Amino acid sequence: MRLQRPSWAVLLVLAAAILPLVPTLDNELVYDDQFLLVETPSLAAALCGDLFGENDRGEPATGYYRPLIGLTYWLEHLLYGDWTPGYHLDNLLLGAVVALLFYAVLRRVAEFAPLALPAALLFAAHPVHSESLALVTGRTDPLATALVLSAMLAALKGRMRAPLLLFSAALFAKESAVALAPALGLLPLLAPGASGPPARRAAALLLAGALVAAAAFFAVKIGLLGIVPPQDAWQGAGGAAERLLTFVASLPSYAALLLWPATLTIVRDTALVASAADPRLLLGLALLILLLVLACFGPRPVRCGIGLFLLTLLPASNVIPITYGFPEVPFPFFERYLFMPSLGAALAFSWCLGRLARRVAPHRAAALAAGLAVLLAAPLGARFWLRSTEYASEVTLFHAAARDAAAPGPMLVRLAETLWRRGQGEAAVAAYEAVLARDPRSLAAICGRATVWTGAAFHLRQTGESLRQAGNERDADQRCRDARALLDRARVSLEEELVRDPAEPGVLLGLGDVALVDDRPLDAAAFYLQAQRRGSCNPALGENWRRAAWQLRERAKELADQGVKNVRAANERLVEGVTALCGAWPPLQIPEPIRAIVLQMMCERADNLCLGGPLDAARAAFVEILELEPRMSRCYEGLGYIAKQQGRRGEAYQCFQRALELDPDAFIALQEMFTMLQEDGRTAEATIYFRRLERLFAEQAEREVRPGEPAGPRQER
Repeated sequence: MRLQRPSWAVLLVLAAAILPLVPTLDNELVYDDQFLLVETPSLAAALCGDLFGENDRGEPATGYYRPLIGLTYWLEHLLYGDWTPGYHLDNLLLGAVVALLFYAVLRRVAEFAPLALPAALLFAAHPVHSESLALVTGRTDPLATALVLSAMLAALKGRMRAPLLLFSAALFAKESAVALAPALGLLPLLAPGASGPPARRAAALLLAGALVAAAAFFAVKIGLLGIVPPQDAWQGAGGAAERLLTFVASLPSYAALLLWPATLTIVRDTALVASAADPRLLLGLALLILLLVLACFGPRPVRCGIGLFLLTLLPASNVIPITYGFPEVPFPFFERYLFMPSLGAALAFSWCLGRLARRVAPHRAAALAAGLAVLLAAPLGARFWLRSTEYASEVTLFHAAARDAAAPGPMLVRLAETLWRRGQGEAAVAAYEAVLARDPRSLAAICGRATVWTGAAFHLRQTGESLRQAGNERDADQRCRDARALLDRARVSLEEELVRDPAEPGVLLGLGDVALVDDRPLDAAAFYLQAQRRGSCNPALGENWRRAAWQLRERAKELADQGVKNVRAANERLVEGVTALCGAWPPLQIPEPIRAIVLQMMCERADNLCLGGPLDAARAAFVEILELEPRMSRCYEGLGYIAKQQGRRGEAYQCFQRALELDPDAFIALQEMFTMLQEDGRTAEATIYFRRLERLFAEQAEREVRPGEPAGPRQER
């Protein structure tokens, strides 16, 4: 019986919760950690914005409003900076706190007190929590659970305000905490000494208060802050009925993960239930009926445990669509969804251990149940430890996922992408080849392999140029031949796929990358434009498109810098480049990734017309630009210069003043205003502009020279 003393119990629960997570202290930031923790969030963004920030249209990126989570990131950045173990340590401590709170809540309920230690041990050591605790950004469920358990503990002590405040805070950690509102409302009926109408009244008030808090949270999130998923967010396939049926069909898989967590993976592929005759649905319905029967007629710990399991798992049904980033997964089925439900499962299973212990040793049942829980927690903790080591890096994480997945193709693709980002090109190609060995038509593998070849060719060409500058012509030529072979290989594989599907944006993007490295920016621009029009949302598209535009602009500028005699040829290159980038001249709509460079190219063409062409044509060119972008101060400078040259000084003054309204530091406008005012005898006004020019010259002398953009593509898939 000494094992049941609180001091021993607390130590056992702490050991079960902490030891499996010790390996995470040496882990890197992986998965969503790399998106959410690499930059210090502003406090305002953390408290009032989408957890993942905004998309390129200025909308909430995901519809996730979790200000308490964002606040923890902000505080950790202040405390730890780039020291990664600190973030993992906080998750380790959070997991221990949740286990201790679960133990404390169960001990406060007389009927559950003998089950407190076994349930807390099984919960603390369960490896299905690895995704929620080994990932820094997986803490949403643990933090929300900790706050709700704190609310439950306060409710069991007969308080009313504290539980509602803590429950409200849990909602601001993760929205799915709303599923625990019925459990919170039930607790006054289980509190020590609770009976009769006062307990029922307290339960009703607590449940009503929790529901009001939930309504207030969603009013703040949606009504006040407008944080909802963007229209193009991936929220799963199928209708609400299909998603609900798929959730029912997935119940045996969730139960299997809790009972036998041998195979754990970061992403699970679950197909939608398309027919009522689907055997998965029949098995899921059978399990659901069994659970509902036990929840209605079983012993109270079993009823509460199964009820808690089903309630907290319900948000994973995706009946209200959940935003997530895996278009290849039609239905979200992730291990992190089991963090809260495992509380109920641990409670129900601990009752089974207690029942077994009472049959074997009625007089030492509590000690025996605790001993059995320790024996079960040991292998669970060992599996948890091994799973924690798999989160050491993205390479180990995706390697484990590919090893354990029933369909390893998508995970091998992600492994290959990670290997390529880490500079392991040969290993990345080998991973893509492994995918193609299983599925020769895998578009992701074909495009990914071409990306690796294209990137390797770019690096070979860079090395060749360095060798050539050092006088090593022989090795430089060999590098260039190797680069050419890789580019040809990538181009041929992509063109074969393009024949099958001429509208595939990934293939078009890959061909654009090949053309960019092959020093064919016009072809690259045309491919990028087609990819954009086909709906490509690849992060590399905008960056590489800008590089192609930059190369086209630089080629025209080199011609123009050679003198007035080459201005016409430079303008031809500019027109050709803008047409390739936008699909027409003049462009009716400029795609956002290249808008600034295209406007700059159009302005340079108009400037060239001022120098070497008819002024009326130059004036029309500047007006054309203003129709696309009315706030281009540079255009008003050009129009002012033309008006001055043609003797319309009043119009010139107006144009230069408009340019300065848009850009107070517009150099040409300042210079021309100073010159014209001085010529017109308005010396006092001219002096004002002269002083502004002096300030600009002083600032320019201190400013560092901005380097040009590199010519190579950004290789990202």
